[in-house]
Amino acid sequence: MVEMDNTEIAKNRLSDFIKEMNAWEIECGRIEDKNIDEVEQFELQKNMLEDIFARYCTDKKRINGRPNTISYGEEGSFDYDPKEEKIIDTNEEKDKILITTQREVPMKEQFVYTLIRKGGVWLLDSKKRYSTWKKKWEVVSL
Repeated sequence: MVEMDNTEIAKNRLSDFIKEMNAWEIECGRIEDKNIDEVEQFELQKNMLEDIFARYCTDKKRINGRPNTISYGEEGSFDYDPKEEKIIDTNEEKDKILITTQREVPMKEQFVYTLIRKGGVWLLDSKKRYSTWKKKWEVVSL
C-alpha cells in the first residue's frame, strides 16, 4: 500500500471540507424554505456548521466569522463550490501547509488556506482571499 504524503493528505482534507461546506450551504437554503421561525432556523444551520468545524478546523475563537456567524451563498454564488474551486499550488512548511485555490465563477478569485497538523491530523486554521483591488491577501472567514 502506498502511503500518501502530507501535502496529498492536506489537499484531500481541504477538498472534503469544501464539499461539506457546499452541502451545508445547499442545506441552509432548504432550511430557509421551511416554515419554521428564525431562531430554530439559525440553530439548525449553526449546529450543522459547528459539526463541520469540529471535524475540519482548528479549535480557536472565530468571533466575527463562521461558525459564530451564519452566512452562505446561494445556487450559482456559493462561497464553497467543489466544481469551481481548484487547487493550483501548495507550500509545505514544518507542521503547516498553505494551499492556494482559484475559481472563475461567480468571479475570478484566489484563496490561500492554512492547514496545521495537530495530533497527526491536518486542520484548517485560516483562509485568505487575494484582493486585486488592494493588491494584497486579506483574511476572510472560513
